[in-house]
Amino acid sequence: MNVMDKTLRISLRLLSAVALVGACLCGQNLLAQNLVVGTCTNAATSYMTIQDAVNNAPSGATVLICPGTYAEQVEISEPLTLTGIESGNRDAVVITAPANGVSTSIGIAAAQIWVHNTTGVTVSNLAVDGTGSDVSTNSCYALIGIFLQDASGTVTNVLTRNQVTGGCGSGYGAAVLTSSGLNSTVTVKDSSFRSFDNSGFLAQGSGTNVTFQSNTVEDLGQSQGVNDVSYFLGATGTIDSNSLIDALTAGSGAFNIENASCGIAVGRNSGPVTASRNVIGNTNCGVALYDSSGNTISSNIIFETQGTAGVFVCGNGNTVTDNTISDSLPAGVDLSCHNVTAPGATANNNDVSKNTINGALFGVAMQSGATGNVLKSNTFFNVDHVNATQMP
Repeated sequence: MNVMDKTLRISLRLLSAVALVGACLCGQNLLAQNLVVGTCTNAATSYMTIQDAVNNAPSGATVLICPGTYAEQVEISEPLTLTGIESGNRDAVVITAPANGVSTSIGIAAAQIWVHNTTGVTVSNLAVDGTGSDVSTNSCYALIGIFLQDASGTVTNVLTRNQVTGGCGSGYGAAVLTSSGLNSTVTVKDSSFRSFDNSGFLAQGSGTNVTFQSNTVEDLGQSQGVNDVSYFLGATGTIDSNSLIDALTAGSGAFNIENASCGIAVGRNSGPVTASRNVIGNTNCGVALYDSSGNTISSNIIFETQGTAGVFVCGNGNTVTDNTISDSLPAGVDLSCHNVTAPGATANNNDVSKNTINGALFGVAMQSGATGNVLKSNTFFNVDHVNATQMP
């Protein structure tokens, strides 16, 4: 072997050794970034509460939560991942209310998981149960399962349930609120929200942009104005491929949109919002736009609407197209501002086209005096009045 070959082989061995050491160091660094809650792993250090792990986590770390029930409130104010893990034959991580109920640490609201003033947070693979929150005995404050306040991140594969406030009507499965002048970008996907008494999910604030995708929301249907999904006060985003069921308030009269419960509610200058490919059923209204303009409502399946409309539009320049609306009483699509408490609100210049409406008293209804609305290529079956220019 000549000197050059020998030198080359030595150099290659040195490079391999350096690479191996680097890989080991990298692996050690990654391990150091994981904190474990519970005793289901062989971690050298583990924490007995989620909050203790969060408090000790460096920015960007991952908090791994062993299966079990954790009676606590969790506060997150820096980038990290909070996720439940599988151990043995168990995969259920449940965060419940503390023994003394959920405290109002954020003004008039209380959150079981509160993420605030940060970005890059992921919450995944866990359940949040509001049972025992004692909200009704504590001045009826809002109870929120997962609350992102002035924060950006992702919520995925979570379950919220029992955010119920004892007749107060202020329970939310999850909410994103953004203060004036700030911006929040949030993705909520592949999750389930049920048993609440205000909204399954709420996005609010002019700097809020939320993608709400492939989720399931099921309403209690007990309080007036309970919605599966609500975008209010300037929020924008996309509502796509969700199952939204049972937003139904008993006793809500025909056209009483302010007291109705809706699968999707967009209002108070929110938008643009695109709502597409959702399945929405057994509601007072399928989709309602309250004084909201420039939205797109397309390719949704809406059925069993009782009291208002499959799609209610109070606003201008909205597009309602390619929806299948079945058994919607009294109207398939209603272009009006009946009972909307927004002085001067109009329903003009909207495009309602290529919808299929099967079973309604009115196919497409327009408020007297509305202008510029385009109705074309809609298909009607079993409809008493295909188009009505004035609601009764």
